[in-house]
Amino acid sequence: MEKQAFSESPLITPERLSLDIASVFNDDCKPSWVSVIYPLDDDSCFLTIKNKTEKTILIDNITLASIYELTRFRRYGGGVVFNRTKGIWYLKVTFGKPNFTAGRLVLSADKGKAVSASEAPINSDKKLPSILPKYDFRPENLFTQGAGQANLAARTKAIGYAPVYAIRNAPKGYDIEGYDIEGYIANLHALFLLHDKTYGPAVD
Repeated sequence: MEKQAFSESPLITPERLSLDIASVFNDDCKPSWVSVIYPLDDDSCFLTIKNKTEKTILIDNITLASIYELTRFRRYGGGVVFNRTKGIWYLKVTFGKPNFTAGRLVLSADKGKAVSASEAPINSDKKLPSILPKYDFRPENLFTQGAGQANLAARTKAIGYAPVYAIRNAPKGYDIEGYDIEGYIANLHALFLLHDKTYGPAVD
């Protein structure tokens, strides 16, 4: 497969996710912040994030598609980083100063809600990467809790920032396979709706 710039590739729609996951997640067409991606057979992927210190995570396909699309038009760093705060590493989707942890996006955490991962061990094939439970971002491994310090509703605000970068960075007259900027935003909403229909509401 010939390599293609991710920003110029077809949108990842719910329909594409249901048809051929190998055509969606592969090393020939990926955002700049992705180092290596390895799709699994259980609707999830192992993913290595480009960072000063590369880290590998486990994440469900729908959330990954949503984060891919949130960062489609981000430049200069790609929009996904690992930041260390008080000795803890967090995977964040960033729009400059506003940033949102991946876990809060997965569960659509509201203002004042924190997201934690369970400490259950991850069973994986010995041929696949070994990761800590805190880097398992599949919905079944996450739960929300009160007393969080976040002052923004993660998913609503993130979707609000996406069109700003789309309008700023997309080519003039952007239209790929019938999707313009409005279609791009509508698809973001459709992906998150699919996520919630598939996995249900956040667990407290």
